[in-house]
Amino acid sequence: MKSVSPPSPAAQDVVVRTVHSSYLAIGQPRSVLCAFSGGADSTALLCALVSLRSVLPFDLSALHVHHGLRENADRDETFCADLCQRFCIPFRSVRLSLRGKSEDEARRARYRALLDHAVRTGADVVALAHHAQDQAETVLMRLMRGTVSGIGGMEVLSGFCGQERVRLWRPLLALLPETLRAFLGRRGQSWVEDETNEDRSYLRNLIRHDVLGPMRDRAPACVTRIACSAGILGEESRYLDALAARLLEGNARVTSPCACIRAPVLYGAPPVLLRRCLRLFLVRWKQCEMPGMDQIIRLSRLGVGESCSIGGGCRALRTESYLHFFPPHPPSLPLVPLRALPNPGRLSGDGVRFQAIPKRLFSEAVLRPSAREDRIVPFGAEYTKPLRAFLSARGTEPSFRPYYPVLALGSEVIWVPGAGAGEKARVRPEEESVALYYPGFLPGDMDEAVPESADTEV
Repeated sequence: MKSVSPPSPAAQDVVVRTVHSSYLAIGQPRSVLCAFSGGADSTALLCALVSLRSVLPFDLSALHVHHGLRENADRDETFCADLCQRFCIPFRSVRLSLRGKSEDEARRARYRALLDHAVRTGADVVALAHHAQDQAETVLMRLMRGTVSGIGGMEVLSGFCGQERVRLWRPLLALLPETLRAFLGRRGQSWVEDETNEDRSYLRNLIRHDVLGPMRDRAPACVTRIACSAGILGEESRYLDALAARLLEGNARVTSPCACIRAPVLYGAPPVLLRRCLRLFLVRWKQCEMPGMDQIIRLSRLGVGESCSIGGGCRALRTESYLHFFPPHPPSLPLVPLRALPNPGRLSGDGVRFQAIPKRLFSEAVLRPSAREDRIVPFGAEYTKPLRAFLSARGTEPSFRPYYPVLALGSEVIWVPGAGAGEKARVRPEEESVALYYPGFLPGDMDEAVPESADTEV
């Protein structure tokens, strides 16, 4: 990577130095999109980026999001456009219709507009002007909501709306808002004030004025200390995430139906790692909103045979072998066509993925989802039994039983991939046989590669 020279001595302001160091630390992105509201924080960030642009190898542009909610929104848009024109920065304003939207919905819409513009223009990062007080407010808000995994606060560099190409960059997290305003004052640079920042009906404003305000009166350094602690906790949280991901690998399936975690592995982990695994699993599962900490704790303490709701109509059930997760309307397990394999040695198969059957049945048999009326003659028996009873006798997990595929003639089952074959699959000495291979996911498969076969699909 090309090395860059440090800013000139005239630009060696603490704000510029901080942004410069952060830029180098995140890998020197080639294109930066600055989220620019016109307020003091984003104006300070834009000015710092402009100061660095002459010595750092990046393209700089700005996007203003016009929410259409405030009386002075047009004024702010004009201020941003004029400043970007003076700085010779490509500028665009996006107008959103957010009337009647909640604070969280408005935030999501704003981030979506930033992402769309970043993708369209090829930006590598979106620079946000969150500072140390924003970090402290975020930590307190997350503690109020019981989202313990979020007390690490915001990261300097993080993913964006579920995709990885464009990243969010917050280079000012270590600085106080007073530092940013002093920086603008030294430059003689004005900004605009958002009058809604005084509106205590917004939780963030309430925390800023009525919680952090008195705290800073008592302990002036508390914001810096909270932000510093958040950074350390964030590092520790990411380390726990890595450990949890490693534990879940090969021991969990996040795709419904049959979403589950192996219970002995999960419940054998230390409680702190167990809870982190549950949160990570639910983020990947994407079937419900993240439960509060009380529900995570309840999940972490489920006994064998116990179940609980996890919100949104979803529930979890613990058995001896698995912790199962059920959405309100589980989909069917997708079927994958069988593959016919050469069987010169007349192998009978393992009954799980490989099974030999008489060749005369192959053209008539149908692979399909199981049905309630299905019956099977157990191997070596002379009587039929319901498929559910056969699966129970085979020791299969009750929650998995509705999702096994079957190879059948009508309601008469020949083979249950993943569970075993019936007497109908027996190949007599005088018969030709065909060996079948099922390459799809089966109940109980975890999120890992399914064995592949190079033979032709039939």
